[in-house]
Amino acid sequence: MGVAARLVFLQIVRHDYYAKLAEDQRIFKQAIVAMRGGFFDRVGRPLCVSVPARSVFIVPSEIAADNVPVLSQSLTRILGVNEAQVADAILSEYDGRQFKWIKRRVSDYEAAAVAALNLKGVKLRTEYRRTFPQGIIASHLIGFGNVDGVGQEGLEKSFDNELTGTNGSEVLECDGSRTPLLTDKAKFKPVINGSDIQLTIDAEIQRITEDELAKAVDEWNPLSVTGIVMEVKTGRILALANAPTFSPVHPANGDPSNRLNRAVSACYEPGSIFKPFVMAGYLDAKLGQLDDTIFCENGLFRIRGRRLHDHQPYGWLTVSEVIEKSSNVGMAKIGLQMGAGRLYGTVNAFGFGESTHSGLPGELGGIVTPFKQWSVYTVTSVPMGQEIAATPMQIITAFNAIANGGVLLKPQVLERITDADGKVLYQFEGAGPGRRVVRLETARRLIEQALTGVVLRGTGKAANFGTYPKFGKTGTAQKVSTTGGFAHSRFISSFLCGAPVDNPRITVLVLMDEPRAGASYYGGTVAAPAAARIVERTLKYLHAPVMTTVAKAADL
Repeated sequence: MGVAARLVFLQIVRHDYYAKLAEDQRIFKQAIVAMRGGFFDRVGRPLCVSVPARSVFIVPSEIAADNVPVLSQSLTRILGVNEAQVADAILSEYDGRQFKWIKRRVSDYEAAAVAALNLKGVKLRTEYRRTFPQGIIASHLIGFGNVDGVGQEGLEKSFDNELTGTNGSEVLECDGSRTPLLTDKAKFKPVINGSDIQLTIDAEIQRITEDELAKAVDEWNPLSVTGIVMEVKTGRILALANAPTFSPVHPANGDPSNRLNRAVSACYEPGSIFKPFVMAGYLDAKLGQLDDTIFCENGLFRIRGRRLHDHQPYGWLTVSEVIEKSSNVGMAKIGLQMGAGRLYGTVNAFGFGESTHSGLPGELGGIVTPFKQWSVYTVTSVPMGQEIAATPMQIITAFNAIANGGVLLKPQVLERITDADGKVLYQFEGAGPGRRVVRLETARRLIEQALTGVVLRGTGKAANFGTYPKFGKTGTAQKVSTTGGFAHSRFISSFLCGAPVDNPRITVLVLMDEPRAGASYYGGTVAAPAAARIVERTLKYLHAPVMTTVAKAADL
């Protein structure tokens, strides 16, 4: 009677429990982790991809209490984890918990050593880790993800949905030795890996840019420096770099401010590199010609109690020389001649005060004083690049419009998105019509005469070397003082340039925040050489033909 009662209890009362226990022993369930999509440069070089990596976890309910010390010591010896924490993790999860991470994405050696132990309750699972075949370049563009592969910053975050695949799974029925059996209980859900992102940047041009910025940091010790290389005819970003930089493998190491993509997420008063945009509006409105002359007041111009200075006492200068020599007085007079309405329209036409819509996360729109708040001081300040703030991306996008003949193009960082089967989900088909901001003739004359003169005779002579004729503009802007007004020892030093003059292929911006070493802080001294070296190295890499004659606008 006792045996019968026990059988009734086991087979009827506890039937569901033991049936479930038996099924758990026979049925093997496993998730198949999807591989995250990768980033590639414009010619297909892998920049950031996922590779398989093993991770160690435990099933506490399978570990006997007597084995905890041996297991903890063994895992500590192989994986370098804390022995006490491993033991506590096992003992604290004796409530039936079936899963606890010990160490994720271990090395091949560590994985093999753990597997060789053959410890009950200690298991390995395949995950993926990010690797960087080209080295750690373009960190501010690509960004990084967390330990679970979820994008946290940069394009890893922007394209997280596209990069993230769909996990699969498999369900198998096994015999007593855990050998899979072909039964009707077997189920399989295929994994769908994430899509790949092809960027417009070129790994070699990116490397050139980062190399030149690193040299500039060593020489001038700035707080930071930003460099951008743009393809003139399409708006493609061929390189984008900031220094100091960071490692996306260990993003928490170092100063968190180093992770800021200053190319789009920092605003600066541009200073004299803003002058070409105002001059383009002035010439396009046919208010004057480059050969006209302006009296620059021998370096001191008084207007309604305000005193404007030039860095040298200039008298009469041609309009072209106002740009070449970067005369503040000459530009202030041009601003007065344009008037507030036309000047404000020029600023807006070149895209200042709004995002460039580059697609990069954290992009700011800059600062332009609302027109109703403009004064006579604003009309003289803006032509000098004061009383306005812009991101490096806004500045080079506007300069690129001059370089390509007067059309403002949206900067492009995304070339193509391809799913795991190779199907193209997105393809950049070209710049499109863009928005014309100045006439072709205006842009070409400004380049051929004034901006080329900056490099040949003016403030940018330090960029006049190498194979390719360049055009450009220097900038040296005083930073705002913490006590009000402008600081007299802290500057934003920059250089905008393009080449070749005849048929521009690329535009380059190097912007240096507060150079603190050396005897100079002028943009023509500290930023121009770095920008010119980027131009030279990039055009040689692109096998750009050497131009020796300047095409005249009348011939276009």
